[in-house]
Amino acid sequence: MLSEVQWRSDKVGSEWNAVEAPHIPHTTATTTENHIPEASCRTRFGIYQAAHHYLTNVKCSSKTSTDVCTNQIRTIMSFSTATSPTPATSITQRPLIIAFLICFLTFWTISFAGTTDAVNWWIENLLVIIFTTTILLTFKRFSFSDLSYAFMLFFLILHVYGAKYAYADNPFGFWIQQHFNTVRNPYDRLVHASFGLLMSYPMRELLMRRMNTSERWSWILPAEMVISLSAIFELIEWSIADVFFPAHGKNYVGTQGDIWDAQKDIFMASCGAIVAMTVGYLIKRATAQYRMRSMQLNPAEG
Repeated sequence: MLSEVQWRSDKVGSEWNAVEAPHIPHTTATTTENHIPEASCRTRFGIYQAAHHYLTNVKCSSKTSTDVCTNQIRTIMSFSTATSPTPATSITQRPLIIAFLICFLTFWTISFAGTTDAVNWWIENLLVIIFTTTILLTFKRFSFSDLSYAFMLFFLILHVYGAKYAYADNPFGFWIQQHFNTVRNPYDRLVHASFGLLMSYPMRELLMRRMNTSERWSWILPAEMVISLSAIFELIEWSIADVFFPAHGKNYVGTQGDIWDAQKDIFMASCGAIVAMTVGYLIKRATAQYRMRSMQLNPAEG
């Protein structure tokens, strides 16, 4: 029954939680396992239920209700987030992801064509190759939301742009140094901060949808994961620069004379993650409160 319940997706996929919403008027519409009434498709929170049935190959009972459900589902799934219904695992059904991939490969190719140090470029992009390959190979088993892929794209572009010139010689970093009077080229700090700011959201989605992490811990663990991964990256950076490619170690590490470079990089990533999770939590809380007030003021739209 859809009476006196508000359907929402705190956790995505097949987990649909019902919370009390006393201001929603009682409706005679009922929902069975293989039937979605048109009335439920028209309700605001019935859209989520309709999407869930649609994704499990359950169709509406009539041509009219099918069209209504399809239009509503297309609306809510036009750009998916971590709390949207489980996204399609076929890349042909995700044209936006294909566009992201083409955009990244294009930028990647331009970066390599214009690099001033090809060896350093390959060293910088070794982890990028491993990461993108893993994402593509595991797409059918687990696909992220559009928003998570967008954050990944932005971070990878920032990193690849840094690798084009070497981080210590990045022209945008020099522009920041000149206009803000910093003592060094801060582009590496910017990218480390963006790692926490942009990648903590996909980490939260992975925790929620793959590991069934609770709501509370899904806001805390991504920041801890960012700190851990940043420390691991600094160890990898040291091993590559000092053990495997010592001749290119100076350009690759890019400490610029700062003996606390590794610690400051980890700190910047941590700050980015904390900001991302804090802002995300506040936005979600404000959105939920707004929806509840809207339903109380306009119960007929519930």
